[in-house]
Amino acid sequence: MMFLNFILGLAVASASNVGEMAEMGANPIRKVVTMMQKMSEKIEEEGEAEKDLYDKFMCHCKSELADFNKGKASFEAAVPKLESDISSTEAQISQLQQEIEVKKADEVATKDSMQRATVEREKEHEV
Repeated sequence: MMFLNFILGLAVASASNVGEMAEMGANPIRKVVTMMQKMSEKIEEEGEAEKDLYDKFMCHCKSELADFNKGKASFEAAVPKLESDISSTEAQISQLQQEIEVKKADEVATKDSMQRATVEREKEHEV
C-alpha cells in the first residue's frame, strides 16, 4: 500500500513536470503563433471599445451641433429686435439729455430771478 502511494506520488509529480517541460520545450514558432493570436484578440477587443467610444462621441457631437443650430437660429431672429431696441434707447437717451440741459437752464434762470427778487425786496424794506 505504501509502495502504491509512492508510485502515485511520483506519477503526479512527473506529470506536472512533463507539463512544465512541454511548455518550456514547446516549439518556439508555436509560442509566437499563440502570442500573436492573443495579441490579435486583444487588439480586436480594443478596436471594439474604441468604436463604441467613437460612436458615443459622434452622437454627442451631432446632438451638440443640433443644439447649437437651434440657439444660433434663435439669436439670429432676436438680432433685429435688439437693434431696434438699441436705436430707440439711444433716441430716448438723446431726448433725456436735451431735457436735462433745458432744466439746467431753467434752474439757472430761476436762481437768477430769485436773486433779483431778493435784491428788490431788500430795497423795498430800506425805503
